[in-house]
Amino acid sequence: MNGFLAITKRELKSYFSSPVVYVYIAMFTLVCGYFFYRNFIYFSMLSMQGSYGSSGSMVLNITEAVFAPVHSNYLFVMLILVPLITMRVFSEEKKTGTLELLISFPVRYMDVVLAKVFSAFAVLAITLGLTLLFPLVVSFFGRIEIIPVLTSYLGLFFVGLAFISIGTFFSSLTENQIIAAVLSFGIILLLWAIEWTASFVPGVFGRVLSEMSVYNHFRDFNRGVINSNDAIFFLNITVFFAGLTLINLQRRTWKS
Repeated sequence: MNGFLAITKRELKSYFSSPVVYVYIAMFTLVCGYFFYRNFIYFSMLSMQGSYGSSGSMVLNITEAVFAPVHSNYLFVMLILVPLITMRVFSEEKKTGTLELLISFPVRYMDVVLAKVFSAFAVLAITLGLTLLFPLVVSFFGRIEIIPVLTSYLGLFFVGLAFISIGTFFSSLTENQIIAAVLSFGIILLLWAIEWTASFVPGVFGRVLSEMSVYNHFRDFNRGVINSNDAIFFLNITVFFAGLTLINLQRRTWKS
């Protein structure tokens, strides 16, 4: 535990002593803010025109009309920006030669991997936490359903943890940060877009593809439903890629 805490402190200090993380947080918040502003303005225009709140079938509340689609947009933003957080996790240490020094310390390999993943997740959690200002602002002007908003954020945290474990693994494979980011982005994009392919594939194979879809498992969270199968799916991805990272780190030591 002491090793985990020491490495986590070191990693967080490394993140926040660099201007890159502040650019990342600013860009994430700006892009997510744009999506929120666009959906909120569109909802307000339709409300003034009487499309919402009428006796017709288009009755929607602000949570369904604004935050559900906005949080789906957040998922897409994470797909692009999470690899930028994780690309340096191991790649930078391999390039500078400090990885060998790190693993020579009396710390467990598991502590190293968990600290790297947790530190990157902490940066993402802080960034996502800033977007909670949007529902807070809206709550001053209208009633929002807090439970669906919170469950949606819970889903985003699960997705973010899975994405970070993927990025951490690919960062452990190469000392080139760009290659690590591109590989991470490719796998994350595949897991996000596989739902489209599943809809065109009949039978068991189509259902298997659908079960592999990140968006498919995020959907219930975004509707305000906590499904244990969805949480287990994201945790399985996290454990799987963290395990691969651990194996790769140990293999590097065996070779040396």
